[in-house]
Amino acid sequence: MSGVAAKPRLLFDRREVILPPVPLGNVSKSMFKIINDGFENMKLTNKPLPEYFTILYPEGDLLGVTK
Repeated sequence: MSGVAAKPRLLFDRREVILPPVPLGNVSKSMFKIINDGFENMKLTNKPLPEYFTILYPEGDLLGVTK
């Protein structure tokens, strides 16, 4: 018998997020998926951001084994 184990980790569906430059007063948006690989349940948080950045969690900030 053999097996391969991975440490609990978070995976992302892309390597980087690039926001295009836009004229002042316009909004630039991007979306990416966060994939739970090994954690049972966790709450997503982020560092404080400048006032012109906003992070939203459309499906909530709880990440479990089923999400």
